[in-house]
Amino acid sequence: MCDLCHGTSFRYCRRDASEDYYGYTGAFRCLVEGSGDVAFVKHTTVAENTDGKRRETWARNTFTKDFELLCPDGTRRPTTDYIHCNLGKVASNAIVTRGGYYGYNETQINAYINLFIYAQQFYGRKEQDEFSFSMFYSQPPYSDLIFQDATQQLVVIPPEKREFSAYLGPDFMRARRIVDCNAGASAIEHSIIATITMIIFAYIFSR
Repeated sequence: MCDLCHGTSFRYCRRDASEDYYGYTGAFRCLVEGSGDVAFVKHTTVAENTDGKRRETWARNTFTKDFELLCPDGTRRPTTDYIHCNLGKVASNAIVTRGGYYGYNETQINAYINLFIYAQQFYGRKEQDEFSFSMFYSQPPYSDLIFQDATQQLVVIPPEKREFSAYLGPDFMRARRIVDCNAGASAIEHSIIATITMIIFAYIFSR
């Protein structure tokens, strides 16, 4: 899947801003530049990168009306009609921490939460300002450096929703199981082992 990536040398196919086709904006750029025919993006990506909102060369002369959504029923709709034409609703990106036996305790987690909420009060503005830092703004030509540029604010997740499967929801987890290559490979591996074992037993008992 990296064959069409734009990066060169050690940045080729990197999962960070050094790869031009990384993330939602990168996927849309891949589409704009003709390296791909379809981009999997979120509902705000097209509007964020067209109609003069980005100054980079690749985004010039791009207009919202030039792109369409591909609906599951085979039809097409304007990108603004994402409510009726989408592949599904997923939870927003979240800040995660270590869990399990070696995870953080509640006091430590609350300390992190307070740190980010406090930082948001000072650095959560969206306006471009070359003299100050902004959590939700990336200096062009980069995008989504710390948080996604589309971020409006950080919201504290209720304790009962903090376990990852509860936060992502049953629909997402079901879709993940369907496309999980490792899960499929594991099933094949167990199937092969079981088959070989049965052949050995059949050979032994037939003697």
